[in-house]
Amino acid sequence: MADPRNQGTDDSGRPADDADWVEAAAESFERWRTASDMKALSRAAGILNGAAPRMMIMDPERTQLAAEIGETLLVVSVKGARPDVLDYAIGLLKRELSFVDRMLDLQGTALLEGRLAMLLTERFYLSGGLEDLAAALELYGGHAQYVEAIPDVFDDRERAMFWWGFGKAHQHKAAVVK
Repeated sequence: MADPRNQGTDDSGRPADDADWVEAAAESFERWRTASDMKALSRAAGILNGAAPRMMIMDPERTQLAAEIGETLLVVSVKGARPDVLDYAIGLLKRELSFVDRMLDLQGTALLEGRLAMLLTERFYLSGGLEDLAAALELYGGHAQYVEAIPDVFDDRERAMFWWGFGKAHQHKAAVVK
């Protein structure tokens, strides 16, 4: 019998074929927020990673959820010294970016690429891979003018995170150049 906390999922935690997988991932992520249940976070990331794109030009609910899960996986990776979690988060955000129409959804693109850049910067810090730092700098650089020109594109927290990550990536670049 399916767990009553997992509405729309089977015993394995996989959403039913007719369920909205993004909604199921959001419900599981909410359980992570309220109870800090690592299984719920893992389930949310796994469900989102398995979700097919919805038939929408822009999907702000999915984009925000992916950004929040990516950020949370970064925190888990840092706290637990788990680079494998970081690698998984990078793969998840790259997949989600493949669903975003970069011409029509500038805000969603900037949000996900900003989070991806943050993850790549952290992976550079852990492994020293210059390709990660170069990719992060390119992602941040591609959106800096947009975020600066349209300050209301993000709320205060999102904007602060973007600029903090931008600065951190450039700080790493300066250290490499020395």
